[in-house]
Amino acid sequence: MREEQYWLSARDVLWMATRGGAQVLGRNDVGELSVGMQADIAMFALDSLEYAGGMSDPLASLVFTVRTNPVDYLIVNGKAQVRNGKLDFDEKKHIKKHNRVSAEMLQKGTQNSGINFIGE
Repeated sequence: MREEQYWLSARDVLWMATRGGAQVLGRNDVGELSVGMQADIAMFALDSLEYAGGMSDPLASLVFTVRTNPVDYLIVNGKAQVRNGKLDFDEKKHIKKHNRVSAEMLQKGTQNSGINFIGE
């Protein structure tokens, strides 16, 4: 077992996912919830079975618990994408777009590297 000095706390994980991630990307417009900053926000209801008994530290419950239900609310680039656990956008349209972008990325990667990522 790893010594306690190397354990990550829930606050360490939150920092890595927010400010630390922004720092690694060299971005100063993301990484915290503040006026003038960009943010995508995921919100979870903590009154579900997976969080039972964890309200003494809700952040640790969110970070270290496996969630079996979808996000309750999701805001991306200022627009609600999920409300009350239900998608608030045209899922098939987005799947089609993401598949197209993925195919373009694989094609460009193959062209630029000579490695066949497509497998054809």
